[in-house]
Order: sequence, then C-alpha cells, then structure tokens
Amino acid sequence: MTSKYREARPRMAPSAPGAMNRADRAEHDGLELQLVTEERGPWPGQEGRPGWRGHLSEEADDDRTLAASGPIPRELFGHLFVNSACGTISNPYLPLEGSEVTTMLAGDGYMMRFDLDGRAGTVSLKTRLVRTPCFYLDKITHSTPRLKVYKFFNHGIIRFNWLVGARNMNNTAFYPLPRKGQSIEEPCRMLITWDAGRPWEIDPISLEPKTPVGTRKEWAAEMFGSHPFPVTFGTAHPQWDQETQELFAMNYGKGIDGLIRTVPIMERIHRARTGASRRYSEILHGVGLGRIAQARSAVYDALNRFRTERQDQISGNFLPQRFTYVLRWDGAGAVQRFQLVHPTRSVPPDAEQPKSLIARWLNRQKMAKEAKGLLGASVGISETVHQMCCTKRYIIVLDTGFKVGLDALYGDPLPFGPDALRGFFKTVTTRKVTPYSTFHIVERSAMDESLADWTRRCAADPKYRKMNPTPDVEAVTIKVPSAACHFVADYDDDEGIVLHVAHSDATDVGEWVRAGAKNPYARGSEDTLIDPAYYGLPGVSAIDQNRVAKYVIDVDDQRVVDSQVMTKNPFTWTVALYAERTAGIPTNFSKRVKYLFWNSMGFFPEIATLELRELYQDYIHRKTPLSEIDRMKDTGGRPSTLLRVDTENFVLGDHYILPPGFVCSTPQFLPRKKKRKTVHEDLDGYLSAMVFPPDPPGGPPATPELWIFDANKLSRGPLCMLEHPDFTVGFTIHSAWMGALQPYDPANYKVDLREDFADSFQNVRRGAVLKPIFEEHIYPKFED
Repeated sequence: MTSKYREARPRMAPSAPGAMNRADRAEHDGLELQLVTEERGPWPGQEGRPGWRGHLSEEADDDRTLAASGPIPRELFGHLFVNSACGTISNPYLPLEGSEVTTMLAGDGYMMRFDLDGRAGTVSLKTRLVRTPCFYLDKITHSTPRLKVYKFFNHGIIRFNWLVGARNMNNTAFYPLPRKGQSIEEPCRMLITWDAGRPWEIDPISLEPKTPVGTRKEWAAEMFGSHPFPVTFGTAHPQWDQETQELFAMNYGKGIDGLIRTVPIMERIHRARTGASRRYSEILHGVGLGRIAQARSAVYDALNRFRTERQDQISGNFLPQRFTYVLRWDGAGAVQRFQLVHPTRSVPPDAEQPKSLIARWLNRQKMAKEAKGLLGASVGISETVHQMCCTKRYIIVLDTGFKVGLDALYGDPLPFGPDALRGFFKTVTTRKVTPYSTFHIVERSAMDESLADWTRRCAADPKYRKMNPTPDVEAVTIKVPSAACHFVADYDDDEGIVLHVAHSDATDVGEWVRAGAKNPYARGSEDTLIDPAYYGLPGVSAIDQNRVAKYVIDVDDQRVVDSQVMTKNPFTWTVALYAERTAGIPTNFSKRVKYLFWNSMGFFPEIATLELRELYQDYIHRKTPLSEIDRMKDTGGRPSTLLRVDTENFVLGDHYILPPGFVCSTPQFLPRKKKRKTVHEDLDGYLSAMVFPPDPPGGPPATPELWIFDANKLSRGPLCMLEHPDFTVGFTIHSAWMGALQPYDPANYKVDLREDFADSFQNVRRGAVLKPIFEEHIYPKFED
C-alpha cells in the first residue's frame, strides 16, 4: 500500500447501494435501455476531501463527478445473458418480509437478455422468470387452500417442503453449448444452472425452460429421492468441452457424517478426537512401540474406510446419502456417472510389508477388494461444488467455500416461527467456511478406462453392479490455504495444471442479512439494527482482504510446484466474479489465460453484520488487523472495483474504482464485431458489468444500470451507462454471451417429464392429489 493511497483513503466513503437488494418480478419484452444523460456527484460526505477518481495513479486528476454516458460502442453486438433472483411465489418482491426473510439467493430465477446492436445504437432487454415444474407447483399450492400441506417454505438457501422436496431455482448462471468448430458469431444451445438442482436447457429466443439435463434417476439425490423434487446438489459451473463435445458436471451428497459435522460443536469434537489420536500415535512411536502404533493406525484407517464405504452404500428415502459423482454427457444421450475416490492403494506384495500382523492382515483385505475393482469410499465434499474446470487431460473439482446443503433445514427448521426461535436455531448451527481450498483432480482418460473395466466386470458377474453401482475413478487431492468460490484453469496442461484462483478470505456468501441483524459499527448507539431494506442480502462484506492467486500443480507428484498470491488494497476486498475472453462465450477454453478480470464488491459498513464480525474475528489467515476493520466506519469502508490481472507477470494490469456507494457485479467479456490488430486478443473486446448505484438524497430510488467498458482500458471508465426506470432487478450473479440466437430444438435432447416424474407418484396419497395437477397444469407447459 503506497503512502499516497494512505493519504487518500479517507475520501473513499461509500454509502451502501440502494438498488442491490430491491427487485420485482415484472417481465419485459424489447424494453429499450436509455443512456444515462446526467453527471453524478459530488457525493454527500465528501466536503473538504479530495474528489473521487476512478483510477489510483500519480497521473490521475481528482474529480468530484461521474461524467454522463457516452454513446453505445459501434462494434458492440450479440446477446448478453444475465441471471438473478427475484423473490418467491409467496413473497414476490425484494427485500423479503416477515417469515419469508432469507437469503435472496433462494429466490426464483430471473433471466435477462440484453440484445446489443452498436451499429444501430440500441440495447434492448427481454426478461423471463425461470418457470420449471416446481415453480408451477409452488404457485398452485400457495393459491389453493386444500393443498397447503404441499406448500414450499424458505429454509435458508433451500426452499423446501417435507412431502414434495426442494425447489430447483436455476437462478445462478448461464452456460452455452457450442458445436465443434463453430464460430462465436453462430448460435448454439444454452443451459441455466444453480448449485441445488439439475441444469435446464432453455430456448435462447423465448427464454423458456424446455428440458432438464438428465432424468431424476440419472441424478442421485442426497435425500428424498422418491419425492417429485429430490434434494439434489450439483454445480452452477459445469464445463462443456467444445473439442470433445462433452459436458462435465458434479452430483454429490454429504451423507450422515457430513450433515452432523456441519454443527459447529460436532466439528470441534471431531477435530479434537483426530488430533488426540494423532498425538497418541506419535507418543507410541517415541517410546519404541512402533508396531502397536502401526496396528492402531491400520485399525483406525480400516474403521474409517468401513464407515464411509457403508455410508456410500446406504439407500433409502429419509437418510442423507453419501456419494461424489463426476457426470459426463454428450448433449444428446444418457448421463454417465463416475464415483470419485481417493487413491488409497494397498501395499503391493513385492513391497516392504507392514511389521504389525494386524496391519498386514488389513492390507491383504484391502488388496482383495481392489482385485474385485472396489477402490474404496468416495472422496466426500465438505462444503459444495460451486465450480469445476476442464483442461485438455484433467477435470478439476473445487470443494468451494460456499455453504449449500441439507444443514439449511435445521439451520432454519421453522421458517414460520417467531424470530427469536429462528435466531436460536441459526446461532447454534452457524459455522465458519472451511479456511482452505480442496481441489480434486481427475484424469479424463481414466474415466474411459474405468468405464470399460466396470462394464466388463458387470457382464462377468451379475452381482458386481450391486456391490459397485458406478465406475470408480481415482482423484488426486490438493489443498491450499484459504477458501475459494471461483477459479479458472488453462486448457493447456502439458507443463502442469495452471489455476487462477480468487480466495474468499473471511467471506461467507452462504450467510445473509437476517431480520433483526445488528451492525457492529452501531454498538453503543440506539440504532443498532441494519435497515430492513437490506434483509436477505448475501454476506458480501468480507471480514478480511481477499486474495487472487496463481498455482501450478504437478499431478504426478501431487503437489503445488509454484504459487503466486496477491493482496492489494482496495482492489481485493470481497473479490467475487470473473470474466475472461472465453468464459461464458461459445468457444473453447483459452490454452493460456493471459488476462483475467475480477470484480470486487468492496466493503460497506452499513450492511456489515455483527454475526459475521464475530464468526470470523479469529480467521487464521488474517491479513487485515481487526483494529483496521473496526475503523472502517470512519475511514469509509472500501469501494467496489473492477480489476484486470496480467497472469503471466502476475501484476495488477489495470483497474477502475467505482464512485462512492456504487457496486459492480457480473462482469462479462463481450467480443468486438471488428477486431483490432494492435490489441491482444484477450483484451480486444468490451467488458460489461451490472452496476447498482446508491439512492440519491431526496430523489427517486436508484435502479440498476448496465455499464460497458473497453476491456483494453478499464481506467478510462465506462464508455456508456444504460438504465431504464422500469428495470428493477436485485443482485445479479453470472452471465454469458452469444453472437446469434436460434430456437430450442427438441430433436437435440428432450426428457419426457411424464415418464420422469412417474415413480414419484407411487405414494398413494401424494399421487392421488398431485398427479392430476401435473397432468393438467404442468406437463402441457413443456410439450412442444
């Protein structure tokens, strides 16, 4: 941090954005956005201070205003897709109110498509709610008194009913599926995704969901598998390899162990027990009782393996299932599943055997299982798999620092109960995000080998499929300090796997501003509660600086061979989403990612919660002293920024600091119609961002805006800013871009929903009530 920045810091005085947590469900067709025509600023509270400026450099002049919008860039073209959440059937506006107060990430999906035409100088907007079968059932059960027993309720990030299952919101991301060899200007298929349900394919023109990807049977349920809407966890970022025409996704269940250990006291007991066991073994070795220590370790390992293997084999409707599947789909046929397992090989006969007789006997038992093709228990997921990446030879799965799971049910088991009781349950079950990142790496060729071996064994022994219902594929596991939600991988892995990671230190997006939340900066004053206008906003106020990193992994040696980590104030504060030349665009992955864009949410004292402050005050990788965080109210928090990382030199290449109170989200790279020969291809385009301004004092409430930057020069500021008074949407998440549109073609892929849901109505009472509703009101909406 330079001395010049220390002197300038007091002028960074943002007030919380007004539009980020305010939205309705109005749908628009062809709503033409308007250029922002007025200058904004100076901002209240800046009197007597140096003016705001968008770029922190010696050459930049102080400025107290944000200039009016310039014209729409002439080379802008194509279609920008943005996903968001907008409340629920029972509480259709943001912020949520009453018993409905929960994270806004549990809201119905709200799809936006911005049609970009720079030559005509227009940007028009089309929006649609994500209406999947569970959306219609949610609507029907809330408007029909006789069906109230089947109504859905908010349980944290899950919207759930004990008799029907969990809603599939699909409110997080878009993902294009380009054909092999097609250019980015050609149309292709499009998916919508989120972390707790199957992806759906949509019609890019009408924005209507058309078919889920995979059947209910092809996706394993962690719980309530026989319900119409099982509790199913996947990933919001599957990966489509344009060259091989394969989609890779995740499907996992944490099981009983995973569910129990999400309770903080149970996790502390587990860590204390394993720590004591490890120390006891060290003592035995120290006093010369190595054989006893070896036997003891072998027994504990065998018991742990047995316990996890039995959990992998649990079947039933009301017990949490444990499994970790990598899914593979060719875009047309059945979805293939592969169980991800640790490479816990036995000691081969020609190697030095353990000295302990017990350890040798257990090793022989393990060898016998391996000979049968049973490689052990699944790797297990601790948090969630929000993202995975694909390289030429590997699939990389990140156990993400984002809490999504069945623990939401006991964290908020009585959503209709009194706030005090709901607060009690949340207090005793809230836990910190695991403070490290775990990457599971799978060799793609091993999947084909495992499938061939599994098919051969099933043909030879009819009982084998029951013992091992899916092919096993071994994974190499790498851990690095600090949690992460998003990362990018170079497609070229000839010299090792290269990962570009944003570490979300002391950040907890799985938490939210709940009813009655207190502000840590208001302690001792009469007004300690956070404004209800921010209820439901995700926990985007990091309690420490975040980090961006680059890692090179040697898979054969199973280690990180090179690492570079960057922390830079104010840019790496709540680093959130990324953009890159191939991310969300119908083309294959970059062989080498040269430039990578990140947005940071900043830090706004007005929406920081006392709960998160206390939860992460002892964060083990802390970079920023708590004393500095406690002074944020006086020093003005941290602004929201856009930054560009030069990944080869690993430096901050360019940046833009947003004005006080403005927040940017959802960065997306947009190609130019006409290329520039003098600009690197990774920068030869535009960068879009959704921006949420603060409410102007005494004026009408702010509405969100779409800003367009030159990707080659962020410091220039937005080339244009677009708004419309009728466009109201809350916090946006991920995005994608397409050069042209084509209608959905059921000949490519279509799941028969009548067949898909048939077994869920075998329950006599549920089938008698719900089957006629599906037949009359739901199935017809998905029949082309």
